[in-house]
Amino acid sequence: MKRVVAYDIEGTTRLLDAPWSEPEQALARLLPGDTGDRMVRSGPDRALSFMDADRWHQVHGFLLDGFALGDPAWESLAFRLWLTRVLAYTTKHTQEGFDRAIEYLGSTIIGYERRATASSPSRPGTAPRR
Repeated sequence: MKRVVAYDIEGTTRLLDAPWSEPEQALARLLPGDTGDRMVRSGPDRALSFMDADRWHQVHGFLLDGFALGDPAWESLAFRLWLTRVLAYTTKHTQEGFDRAIEYLGSTIIGYERRATASSPSRPGTAPRR
């Protein structure tokens, strides 16, 4: 387990190539910064590394503020965002070895905790409430 990635990276990446519905594209355009533009890219020009811990923090706030359970566009967008984050982590940090990958996760959590205690009530990348 410490030496092998236990899922199909290429097959998982292909899930991101599924067509985007109009409502899903509209939600993607509301994502913070250029996240939406980067998410809707597909094919060989798509880079996953943009979904680093800092961007995921913004995206997570967006999802917490706006996600609507049962809404297909929100559910699909959340799934694609999560897949992108997992693939970014897998293709960068797990390649450095298990111990380094776990260390990275620990430092990421500590960084999020520090932000939570030091930040104002508003989070970056907030989504509209339904």
